[in-house]
Amino acid sequence: MVSTLESAHPPGGAAAADVAASSPPSARPLVGRAGELARITHTLDEVLTGPGRLVLLMGEPGIGKTRLCDEVTALAMRRGVPVLWGRSWEAGGAPAYWPWLDVLQGLAKRLEATALAAALGDSAALIVELVPEIRERLPPFPAAAPPPPDEARFRLWRTVFALVKQVAEPNGLLLIFDDLHSADRPSLLLLYALARQLRSARVLVVATCRDVEAQLVPENGEIIARLGREGTHLGLGRLDRSASTDLLRGRHGALAP
Repeated sequence: MVSTLESAHPPGGAAAADVAASSPPSARPLVGRAGELARITHTLDEVLTGPGRLVLLMGEPGIGKTRLCDEVTALAMRRGVPVLWGRSWEAGGAPAYWPWLDVLQGLAKRLEATALAAALGDSAALIVELVPEIRERLPPFPAAAPPPPDEARFRLWRTVFALVKQVAEPNGLLLIFDDLHSADRPSLLLLYALARQLRSARVLVVATCRDVEAQLVPENGEIIARLGREGTHLGLGRLDRSASTDLLRGRHGALAP
């Protein structure tokens, strides 16, 4: 079935050994991003009482996108909202769906076995193909011929949304996808399919992307542009002089003996 979903685990290890499913809050203070943090905080508050949303953080390398996501993670955790991270592999050679592998495993861990089986339904084999560790938490299911690629793709999208929605039901859910510009096309299409269904789930998706690099692969850049149209496009500019001074001062203080 690997060929159906264009995915395989890299040789010699677990599916996402170098990618953390969740990211610990940073000890460094957030500088110069109070406005952006306030906007995302407001969006999170709306998600917890209404339809899901997507925020696409765009900006140049090192501008502070991931650091802002660290702060959003800490805020969500303080509110009891589960948080899962998926990170793209920038060095190349990663299998399809790489940013999703730890996310899917993290989602599965948050459900009891019976709820997990119900969420996956008759498409459990498609998820197990991506994350084999999930199989041990499911009742046996018969082997079946893989569906045609297009059918498999749409069934996977539907099943992932069911899993996300089930996990989000009690306390909401924050999903963060970092470095989207390096994601493979199947991962981007899955994220886009999820974004189009967020209105019926208590889920906030925050994705980071380098604006210039997003255009290096035109077909992927088009999907990222469509993602931005499905949600809120939030561009991060360079810090002003005062904020830059505060940032340098904070780093110098942290490094001082």
